[in-house]
Amino acid sequence: MLDASARKYLRGRAHHLEAVVQIGKDGVTDQVIQEIERTADRVELLKIRVRPNAPLGAREIATDLASRLRGEIIGTVGRVIIYFLPGKDETAFPEINR
Repeated sequence: MLDASARKYLRGRAHHLEAVVQIGKDGVTDQVIQEIERTADRVELLKIRVRPNAPLGAREIATDLASRLRGEIIGTVGRVIIYFLPGKDETAFPEINR
């Protein structure tokens, strides 16, 4: 579990990132979960965009993802979810105390 200062730091680092995974009309599927995990293993911090035609809002989807993913949901901004999965051995964010 990350503390508030770590979350704030990661939100700032995510600001310039583009969303690399999108959730659409089918909602959160097993394929979406696999894609998020596969991408997070490479980049650690990513944005997930919730399309307007998704069956649930971003906060509801974030809650669902939090229970199904290994990493941590940092927060939501509009229809964008910020997700963090620290590296197993070495992280790109050594400032974060895990």
